[in-house]
Amino acid sequence: MNTKIMSTPCTAGIIVIGDEILKGQTPDTNSHFICKHLFSLGVKVKRISVIGDDLDRIAEEVSQFSQQFTHVSPELLMIQWHHTQNLSNLLQDILELQIWIPKSAKLIYGFDKKTGEKHKFPLVNHLFKNPEGKCHTSEIYVKTDEVSIAPVLNEVDEKFHRQVVLGSYPDFDHSYYKVKLVLESEKLEHLKEAHQHLVENLPNVYSIVNSQNQDEFVAAVKKAVGIIEECLEKYRKFPDHKQKLKALYIRSRLPFPEEEKFLQISCKRYNLELIHFDGKIKDMLHQLEINHPEIKAVLMGTRHTDPYADPGWPQFMRVNPILEWHYADVWKFLRSLCVPYCSLYDRGYTSLGSMNNTHPNPVLQYTDERGVLRYKPAYELMDETKERDGRNS
Repeated sequence: MNTKIMSTPCTAGIIVIGDEILKGQTPDTNSHFICKHLFSLGVKVKRISVIGDDLDRIAEEVSQFSQQFTHVSPELLMIQWHHTQNLSNLLQDILELQIWIPKSAKLIYGFDKKTGEKHKFPLVNHLFKNPEGKCHTSEIYVKTDEVSIAPVLNEVDEKFHRQVVLGSYPDFDHSYYKVKLVLESEKLEHLKEAHQHLVENLPNVYSIVNSQNQDEFVAAVKKAVGIIEECLEKYRKFPDHKQKLKALYIRSRLPFPEEEKFLQISCKRYNLELIHFDGKIKDMLHQLEINHPEIKAVLMGTRHTDPYADPGWPQFMRVNPILEWHYADVWKFLRSLCVPYCSLYDRGYTSLGSMNNTHPNPVLQYTDERGVLRYKPAYELMDETKERDGRNS
């Protein structure tokens, strides 16, 4: 094997080998994993081939793939091996090809546990990685159907097609969006520019604020946005301020796994710095005041229907932009703008606490046509006074 400095784009071809795959006896789950992992390393999979357990056909496919795809070196070969006889003979044939490995790679020869002999074929460390960078991605969720936003998508594709790849994926059964947009680019600055262009031209919160509609919901959104803008203007130099917004998470004794997962995804999505405490809310807010004296104001999602706090809480400037919102307003806002929310709300939960004191709201319970007990999603709750009926306390 030889080492060589890569000067061409990193591409990959995957050869899936196995008669049982072609017969439908074994599902091919490895390709999805391999493609996802390679993409995270900056390597683009260009082709997946599925062939049977025929040594001549395998050797022919390997030879063709080695000439078509590159990865760090001019040839890239990745074989997903399900079941084939005479593996050592095939590997010997493969080694007759000219195979290059990157300078950063390291050949690792293992040893047979029984005989203590050195293995004939090495593992290669850091082989499947693009040394020139990775592909950056961002996602946007849209409630409107794909046809309605086609002009915007065409405009973005025409303007950024040389730097950014735009994918549009309809999902007719999803609970809060109809189209998922995925942007890909090798340059982060190009990705951000295209993302910003889409955000500014697709339906967003300011499309509601600037609406000529004068109904109660639009008025509530306008007021909430005005409160947030005033808060940011007064307490934070935005958007020039480079530091992340801090988010406070006071973890309950038995949090839902879905809630924890959604929290981590949200921190990444909104570029938040998470401040994490375990304990009672009032005590932890006092601790926050001690640990972070620079925090002067706190944005809260409190509404007028929430339980009132007893005296003795720390004196932060509490900013409550949705204080006067109704339960239905919250869900209309989330679903109109495709704002992601915790999956538990689609399973009948309407108010989340700990796993030991929270269950699906009985008001949303129903029996389907097969006699199975199920729960409607949270946004179908009509009586907001029943929001906390799924809480034991």
